[in-house]
Amino acid sequence: MVPYEGAVEFVRANLDEPAATWQLEGTFGHLVMVNSLYTVNDPRACLSQIITLAAPGAKLVISAPKAAPDMTAVLTEHLRLVAESGGDAEAERQRVQNDFAGIMAINRQILSHQTFHFADQSTLLSWFDNTGWSILSLSTTYAGQNWLALAHRSP
Repeated sequence: MVPYEGAVEFVRANLDEPAATWQLEGTFGHLVMVNSLYTVNDPRACLSQIITLAAPGAKLVISAPKAAPDMTAVLTEHLRLVAESGGDAEAERQRVQNDFAGIMAINRQILSHQTFHFADQSTLLSWFDNTGWSILSLSTTYAGQNWLALAHRSP
């Protein structure tokens, strides 16, 4: 646990273990999971554990990769935004192309890992069934490559 000026707590925990083992006290009004739900053995069980840490009315934000990410789409969107803001898209492409090649190689390894869960929309929504969380919104992020879910715990 690394506190950030008392306002935010960054927690590193084994999300496949019960929440009681995560060494946290109290409940939280906002929880964020970035690119982690797809790595757990049972996403629904994990969400059921996380709700035990949520105060009534709490919000949960989840970013989760979609199946079959397209890094070309990400690069294209990135370069479009660079050009749109007056930058040199070609110079930026040359600057980041090695980074993107590395990310693509890592993505290929991740996608070949049989225990990871890359969800389509209906699968992601099903993970929330019977967990106590209600989905407020579900959309895609940057170049449509990740899911962004906002959920709410009933008061």
